[in-house]
Amino acid sequence: MPIEAYKPLGLVSVVVFWSAIILLLRGWKVNRGMSISRHVSASKLTYVLAAIVESILVPLFILFFVKWFAPTFHLPVLFSILVTFSMLGFLVAAWVPDTKGSKSFVHGFSAYLAGILLIPATAFVCASEYISPTARAVSYTTLFYEIVSLSLFFSTRKAQSYHLYLQSIYLILFDIAILITAYVR
Repeated sequence: MPIEAYKPLGLVSVVVFWSAIILLLRGWKVNRGMSISRHVSASKLTYVLAAIVESILVPLFILFFVKWFAPTFHLPVLFSILVTFSMLGFLVAAWVPDTKGSKSFVHGFSAYLAGILLIPATAFVCASEYISPTARAVSYTTLFYEIVSLSLFFSTRKAQSYHLYLQSIYLILFDIAILITAYVR
């Protein structure tokens, strides 16, 4: 049974997260070949602020998914497990800066695994009978982008030189698909 009090947490999490990213990166010379994390970890202040923001938002986003989103759209428990592990992966990536050595490995492993877990989670959303046609179209578009962009990123150097754009679009599309599913019926 969905708990309506958790519904706004999705919108709040997405808006605060992207506002924080934009504010943290604003005014910097953007290197399209660097990930969001690399940009954030370039300064101790931005790294700490991003870790604090993620530490607050990830639990809220998980509550939104588990307590409202999944029950509302009759998604299986596996969906909740996938998004929980994905969000926790993003949290680990926020806590462990993308710098050098083992930190970079832990960060990259957590972040890429988190991103990959969004693919089956998005597929579950697409398969739900309870979402609107608009949400279905956006979710399928998101799923297509997730698969193609990851395939290109891991197979071509040219795609890697656009890491920031590929990653940003990947995350933005997932967030948009979730919000449209939640709010457009």
